[in-house]
Amino acid sequence: MSTNQSLLVLALLAVAVPAHAAANNDEWDGGFDGPKAQVRSDFMLGLRVAPALGWVRGYPNEASKIDQAQYLANTHAAGGTNFAVYLGGALRDWFTFSLGVELPGLSGNSLKASGDLFTLRTEIYPAWSLGCPWQDLGVAFDFGIGSMKINRDNVQVADGGAIGVAGIEVFHETIHLGGFAFGPALGYQQLFSPSLNGNVLYLGLHAAFYSGP
Repeated sequence: MSTNQSLLVLALLAVAVPAHAAANNDEWDGGFDGPKAQVRSDFMLGLRVAPALGWVRGYPNEASKIDQAQYLANTHAAGGTNFAVYLGGALRDWFTFSLGVELPGLSGNSLKASGDLFTLRTEIYPAWSLGCPWQDLGVAFDFGIGSMKINRDNVQVADGGAIGVAGIEVFHETIHLGGFAFGPALGYQQLFSPSLNGNVLYLGLHAAFYSGP
């Protein structure tokens, strides 16, 4: 084989091998793209509006007054609302993550307890793979920090200082209209700090908007 023929063969191989590799890459993506989203993906905006029941008890946020019976403020059984808005992303149809602002409030025993909470919210849809109506059943976990105070006749009688919050919620996205989803939500939250603690149970509306698919 002459030198020119050898160079021609090498040139053809240099063109053919990358072309063959590119064709293979077009057929197989390495399995990294994962399944395509069907209902939830990309940007997510969530909302919760719910009546609430519970109780909150606390003391002035002063070391000398904490656990002193004469300074205790207790709503006992109380009614109110639990409002929340959260912003995040749907990483999969069955998994979302967001940051939330929650505004719980309860009134009872001539006292009003109100708070401002900042939470990390994780939602999972454990039955998604079953492909049945239960695939839109979600479970959410909320953890965060915030503040809560108790007032009597607009006078502060207890202050939780920096409080922690932990909650769990079960909801169902029963109705889907485009990127919007609506359904009922049932949840429980526990509030705690050295000078205040409380429990809140709520039942209301869960609503969400998903920008994809």
